[in-house]
Amino acid sequence: MRLNQIYIALLACVTVFSCTKEIDLELPEYEPKLVVDGTIEEGLPPIVLLTKSQAFFGETDINSFENSFVHDAVVIVSDGTTTDTLQEFCSSSLPPGTDTLVAQFLGVPVEALAFANICAYTTLNQAMFGQLNTHYSLRIESEGNTYTSMTKIPNRVPLDSVWFEGEASSLPHGFVYAILSDPDTLGNGYRWYDKRLNLADDGFPKDFNFGLPFGASFFDEFFNAETFEFGVARSDSDRDDENDREGFFRIGDTIVIKFCSVPYESAEYYQFAETQAINNGNPFSSPANNPTNIEGGALGVWTGYAVTYDTIVAQ
Repeated sequence: MRLNQIYIALLACVTVFSCTKEIDLELPEYEPKLVVDGTIEEGLPPIVLLTKSQAFFGETDINSFENSFVHDAVVIVSDGTTTDTLQEFCSSSLPPGTDTLVAQFLGVPVEALAFANICAYTTLNQAMFGQLNTHYSLRIESEGNTYTSMTKIPNRVPLDSVWFEGEASSLPHGFVYAILSDPDTLGNGYRWYDKRLNLADDGFPKDFNFGLPFGASFFDEFFNAETFEFGVARSDSDRDDENDREGFFRIGDTIVIKFCSVPYESAEYYQFAETQAINNGNPFSSPANNPTNIEGGALGVWTGYAVTYDTIVAQ
């Protein structure tokens, strides 16, 4: 390094350290918003989780998490013929032995039910279980405010084919690949879930619930009416997820793919949320509110799911 470059570098360091000043910022008081996580899946009842949004610099302990759930709301779902008011159920009051079933129903790890009191609104009225090609309205009344939304369970769009392919012939792991033929009508959204059925070394299933891999949500803005092949890494898991196994399926795995057709705006919301989650640790990313289909000032999404399943063995 030349002498003048060294001098400039030293001068910059002296300037930075000599001008250090403590600054107190007065952040405006945060006003939490209602966050809606509502789904209605083909053959299943509607499930609506209501929470309050948290301040960016707010506490993130277990108490703040449990306190974020919104109780005593009026939650009404209708298909235009049948209308039902959902009931609130909390994991702290579950009957013994139902924790695994409820965890799968809510799509959360079973450990989460023991760790925290999770509450959701749903119904046991089978007339309200999801049906294909049907619109569902949602109405929420909470703390003097009213929020509304509309979604649809679309028709199924199954994968043409699904298979496992090793990363290399000498390695025991690889990815799942699929072929999808998108319908010729623009506006189709998709979500991909996976789960391994075979047992780990401890005798328990490798995955208790379906997981979402990177890029799980997408829509047909750039591939409308096209047939194409794509590959998917394994979803994140707290089990059997070390070293070279992370992100890969392994030979011998029995894999279930849950492929979901969702409304376009729902896939757009989930894709944006996944991107924000990935960028959460990036100091150069900009915070932003997710798109939402909830009217009335709430955040979140109300969406319908049409589902197809494929089971393959990695070999």
